Amino acid sequence: TYLSRRLQMNDLLTKKELIELTAAKQARKQKRVLSMNGITYFEDCDGKPKVLRENLQRKRNGNYNQP
Repeated sequence: TYLSRRLQMNDLLTKKELIELTAAKQARKQKRVLSMNGITYFEDCDGKPKVLRENLQRKRNGNYNQP
């Protein structure tokens, strides 16, 4: 299953892609924009948001169900 496999670096949006998506450089602002738009993310040990590429693609296609 998806949850049992290890995440790869290319599974996550890059720092540049996250800035483009949210139009924000600060983690606090990025998290606010992601939350306002219903995009699920998790935080790394520094509190920076990490977005799975697959979740964003599903959201864009309209096939997104939050767990």
